[in-house]
Amino acid sequence: VNCLLVRVKPNETESALRSVEKLWKEYAAGYPFKYSFLNQDWEEFYKAEEQRGKVFNILALLSIFISCLGLFGLSAFSAERRTKELGIRKALGASMPGLVQLMGREFTSLVLVAACIGCPAGWYVMTLWLTNYAYHVDVGYQTLLLASVTCLLISLLTISYHSIKVAASDPVQSLRYE
Repeated sequence: VNCLLVRVKPNETESALRSVEKLWKEYAAGYPFKYSFLNQDWEEFYKAEEQRGKVFNILALLSIFISCLGLFGLSAFSAERRTKELGIRKALGASMPGLVQLMGREFTSLVLVAACIGCPAGWYVMTLWLTNYAYHVDVGYQTLLLASVTCLLISLLTISYHSIKVAASDPVQSLRYE
């Protein structure tokens, strides 16, 4: 593709177009004069990426919400299953922070295992995707560490409701006959 790139001062676009068209007709009269602005071409080029980014952000938020709902249900199930155990521990003198930590440890290990699997896969996919661009950033370990810590905090916030509820409950109620 033959093209000519011309830098124009901000307020002289029309006069520059007339001058370039005049020169074009003088030296390349057999070819049609077509022009476009580079900033508009770049904008069109990256419009699909911008739309894809919006869709990915919406899907990421939706997946975080759905996973939090699943984790909330799983923590409710785990709290219900371990009510008697936690009641015995509380009756024997366990502190409320200790019981919350006990409940959180189970889910923390699951999130850490998921991070160990997901971070290398995410790094590989992001590296492949970013190599398509002339100018790109490298996905460093800081990004993956931040994502893992964020997932861990979100999961701990999600399960904290049931953990605190079970730890604060009366041990007599949990130890009663069913």
